[in-house]
Amino acid sequence: MFRLLADSGRAWLEVPLSEAKRVGLKISPYSRQSGKYLYLEQDIDAPAFLRLYADIRYEEGDNSWIRQLPRFRKT
Repeated sequence: MFRLLADSGRAWLEVPLSEAKRVGLKISPYSRQSGKYLYLEQDIDAPAFLRLYADIRYEEGDNSWIRQLPRFRKT
């Protein structure tokens, strides 16, 4: 799970450094780092990370376990 943090002018996606390395993200100078976490800026780095992350996590095939879950029902 990732957190989106924002102030009045910008937003950053908090991502473990290990995940950014795992997906091969090239990081711009607009993102920040604190210890083991990166704060990926909203315009370039965060969307790039999410695209790479989605490509790696994508399940191929027609029989994903998610199809077995109950459908959402309005209460």
